[in-house]
Amino acid sequence: MKQILNAECAALSLCIDETMSLRLCLLQILGLKDSTRSPPIPIYMFTDSKSLYNNIHSTNQAADLNLRREVESIRQHIREGEIQDCIWIESAMQLADSLTKHTANPDKLLNTITSGEIDISFSL
Repeated sequence: MKQILNAECAALSLCIDETMSLRLCLLQILGLKDSTRSPPIPIYMFTDSKSLYNNIHSTNQAADLNLRREVESIRQHIREGEIQDCIWIESAMQLADSLTKHTANPDKLLNTITSGEIDISFSL
């Protein structure tokens, strides 16, 4: 379980870095300035890992040192406004599950690809 949580956290951290880089490129293309406190392109991260979500939104520190560092880095991105939040969504809402889990229904992914629109319900 610990290794899965570490992998989920590392993947989220990498995703944050890549997304922030993409936002900067897009802002440069559009000729807009990047303001961390009120970014013109907000970033919300999503996870179906309830454990990771709880670690990020808890004041408790993880026992594992590497996990603690990664989680603190994510918290810092949120505090500094570089990303708006990390939001937990149910596994059923994860489109990519049908690519890796044989029991997952691919209908949501196929509908998203066909329509070009994504339907994810969450509350801010």
